[in-house]
Amino acid sequence: MSDRQKKKVYLVQPNYLYGTSAYLPYAVGVIAAYAFSDKRIAENYELGRFIYLREDIDRAIESLDNPCFVGFSNYVWNFEYNKEFARRLKKAFPECVVAFGGHNVPPDASLLYEEKSIDILMHGQGEETFLELLLAINDSGSFENIKNISYRKGSDTVSTERTCTFRSDYPSPFLMGLFDDIVNNDPYEFTAAMETNRGCPYSCAYCDWGGEKHSIVKFPMERIKKEIDWLSEHKVRHLGCADSNYGIFERDSEIIDYVIDVKKRTGYPDKFRVSYAKNSNKTVFEISKKLNDCGMSKGASLSFQTLSEAALKNIGRENMSPERFKELMEKYESAGIPTYSELIIGLPGETKESFSDGLETLLRAGQHTSLYVYFCELLVNSEMGSREYMERFDIGCSKVPLNQSHCESVESDIEEYSHVVTKTYSMSTEDWIESNLFSVAVQCFHCFALLQFFAIYLFFEKNVGYREFYEKLLLWMKENKNALCSEVFKEIREALYNAAYKNGSLQLHDDRFGTISWPLEEAAFLKLLAERERFYKEIESFLESFCIDNEIYDQLLLYQKSILRVPGEDCFKLSLKYDFHSFFASAYKGEHIPLKKVDCVLCVNSSESADNFKDFARDIVWYGRKGSNMIHKKNTKVIY
Repeated sequence: MSDRQKKKVYLVQPNYLYGTSAYLPYAVGVIAAYAFSDKRIAENYELGRFIYLREDIDRAIESLDNPCFVGFSNYVWNFEYNKEFARRLKKAFPECVVAFGGHNVPPDASLLYEEKSIDILMHGQGEETFLELLLAINDSGSFENIKNISYRKGSDTVSTERTCTFRSDYPSPFLMGLFDDIVNNDPYEFTAAMETNRGCPYSCAYCDWGGEKHSIVKFPMERIKKEIDWLSEHKVRHLGCADSNYGIFERDSEIIDYVIDVKKRTGYPDKFRVSYAKNSNKTVFEISKKLNDCGMSKGASLSFQTLSEAALKNIGRENMSPERFKELMEKYESAGIPTYSELIIGLPGETKESFSDGLETLLRAGQHTSLYVYFCELLVNSEMGSREYMERFDIGCSKVPLNQSHCESVESDIEEYSHVVTKTYSMSTEDWIESNLFSVAVQCFHCFALLQFFAIYLFFEKNVGYREFYEKLLLWMKENKNALCSEVFKEIREALYNAAYKNGSLQLHDDRFGTISWPLEEAAFLKLLAERERFYKEIESFLESFCIDNEIYDQLLLYQKSILRVPGEDCFKLSLKYDFHSFFASAYKGEHIPLKKVDCVLCVNSSESADNFKDFARDIVWYGRKGSNMIHKKNTKVIY
């Protein structure tokens, strides 16, 4: 059959630009690779271009050549766009078959009643379903024997049998050349996802793998290495591994060896990001060290989600013990490997008290450099997103503009939404707001290091707990309303209140730092750093309330202000009368050595620089957050 007679297939997986970086459409790529490796499909269908950015919908539809089938990959960042695209598509091409798949497709047929422009829902893994749909359209037009779909039948809908099959022999979209036109012709810096395995043995209630929980299957090592070669040859700078538990297999370390070798030979990829196995092990440490030593790591994750026993029980998760976490923090710190830890705020069972205590526990264990606190979101295919679960734990949520950081705003774009938990049986909405304010304060002032060294010094030398320090800071801000940090946190409080009660956004914009969106804690830090002289002048009345010896106080304030990175200031020498650097280096390892009074010179000679706030915000705060880049830590020494 000639190409002119072949039926045209188009696949849509739109995403935002992140600065100048775009994601390759891996999800639709893998289903296309499987289908078009079948001779019957290749003979009867032609695969059109991928739509992988949020293009103007009308212009995108005009570019389609008599489409027979258009498939949409759906998640929270493109669901509303896809629905509007499908509506306009059906008006332009009424006979075109429209199918929706992906994580935002509900497990039942309800979306077909809501959206008349959608003909078929694909549930779960898509490779085999997509192939069978194309065969059915080409042959009989009957869908009743295709598993894992819902479709229209007259005025009714039909949902077929659900099965879950994980295979290791799916072809690669990279190696089939499906993305060649994109990377060769489109003017972006590309980020790519790849899989070395598929599946997850865990059942966390907030996770949207839903019914796809399955033992893990490994993709062949030969395929993995060839994909890495392709990505390197096509100069893909950022590579993300989509495995749910990287480091769970010993061979994962061998894969890292190959990635590093390719990077040394070609210069690509620049970074390799993974989601590590839930309980850190020897293999995870080896992988983290290898990536860190060659500059490819963004930090190693040592995550909890929550330290509340009640919340852990409710979400079906187990954590390492705080003692084990402290051991790992010391191990990674001694090896010079940056780490980051993640928590989720709003899990059922968590209280305002337990959340604050959890942050205190992590800080006491040595996690000073990088904490991420995520909003709990209800995802369509998660257990937590079910009506039964929400009623059981009295969960209330707010439908807010998409909670997606670092996106370029798109003029006249279609609004996307997140469903953020703002109330549970154990945490009221007001407590949720206050807990978030405390969380933002810890991340902004401690992990981004605006006041980190005062907090650590007071903890070790004055027995002031971290929670006490930051709760007093929030109280001070309430009493000193004209201070810069008070103004910034008033904006944060208003954003939280508006999100909870008025469906407002949880992202902030500031033209000083570029055209992208910022999470609350990063926005707060950047706003304060941009006026740091005013901030430090005003905050002195708070710091002086802890009655630190005058000479130590003056020297500590000098060290605190100098060790913090700012645009255009990466090489300097600082004369001190106390060896703060050794004191804090020990504190990072969980050790307490007495502060030594000795004349010394702190020498900073950093090769990483950002000359303006837009570059600083992007390179140091966004890209460098997991690597503890907010302070001068690397290439720093003390001369006595």
